[in-house]
Amino acid sequence: MMIWSFCILILRPYILYSSLNISDNKFGVDGTEIIFNALNGNTSLTTLIYEGNKVGIEGCVFIAKNINNTNIEVLCLQRNGIEEGIEHIALAVKDNKTLTTLNLSINRISNGEPIAKILESNMTLLKLDLTDNQLKSS
Repeated sequence: MMIWSFCILILRPYILYSSLNISDNKFGVDGTEIIFNALNGNTSLTTLIYEGNKVGIEGCVFIAKNINNTNIEVLCLQRNGIEEGIEHIALAVKDNKTLTTLNLSINRISNGEPIAKILESNMTLLKLDLTDNQLKSS
């Protein structure tokens, strides 16, 4: 964890890419915290593919805490075991002004209520992928 933190602190000012794919690294909660904290305030990155990194509920908190302080337009969180963590992401995304595409497919999300809140209030989001989740109708 300490080496990761050190690397991100050094690299943070140099994250100038507009697109970044860091999928299937199984970063888990600790890695997600470090990466999304490093992206906080970044204005260069517009596309982040962050699939298969075992985010879980705690990782969703770090994503939600930092996503609105970026210019990310496309965010792919496919295959991250989000499940209940959707509430944290939905709360952040519902008022987000830059995100146009959000991929939450293959996450075992079953509660559609947070998703409905995103759709009710976010006028910027154009594409929301919920493929292969376990959404239930009420």
